[in-house]
Amino acid sequence: MIDAAINTLLRNASELAEKVKPSVERVNVVAGLPKLVFSRLPGTDRRYTDDGANGPFQARYQVDIFAEKLLEAVEIARRITSPADDTVFGLDGYRGTVASTFIHRVYFTNEHWTVGDTEVDGKQQTIPRYIIELIVEYRELQPPQAP
Repeated sequence: MIDAAINTLLRNASELAEKVKPSVERVNVVAGLPKLVFSRLPGTDRRYTDDGANGPFQARYQVDIFAEKLLEAVEIARRITSPADDTVFGLDGYRGTVASTFIHRVYFTNEHWTVGDTEVDGKQQTIPRYIIELIVEYRELQPPQAP
């Protein structure tokens, strides 16, 4: 459920809608730029006591933004990493419920860019890529249990 929540949040914050894809799908990052691909990274923290889950979970994600120009990728990244206010739906410090998941907090741990060459129709093409790493503290909402 957390992956569905992140997908929704990234679609809203990036303003890319259908161009946001989880990395589990096969994605052509060259066609139809800009594109955003997100991956859940290993290392989800789950806090437990003898009584079960205790506290929110933490999940790490990497968000890759591919664009024709690096400045375009940077602008999309700024929309995502900005604090939310009345005019911008940024994710820095986001708190709310999405896709049956209560998000306690979203925060960004690292960002950098790279430019890579890829072959398109037999020709080398340079594709800028902006990378954001984020951590989400969350709790899955459970339906009420029958007594």
